[in-house]
Amino acid sequence: MAEMDSQVEAEGRLLDIVDYAWRADVLPDDDIAVPASELVDPEADDGDERTTIKEAESRWTDQALTDAIFSNNT
Repeated sequence: MAEMDSQVEAEGRLLDIVDYAWRADVLPDDDIAVPASELVDPEADDGDERTTIKEAESRWTDQALTDAIFSNNT
């Protein structure tokens, strides 16, 4: 069995990018405009709290299309 080396060798390239001033910089507390269709559905019944309204509507459309296809074949 090969022996694993758990020592990390850091490269010095990133040290010039990340300095104390960059780490202390804080983003402003501005409001970000998010389209209504991209917001999470507050009334989600399926228990998935991450599903957006747009995704939920797409599922309903997919389900309705599937139901229509199968109901026409019977």
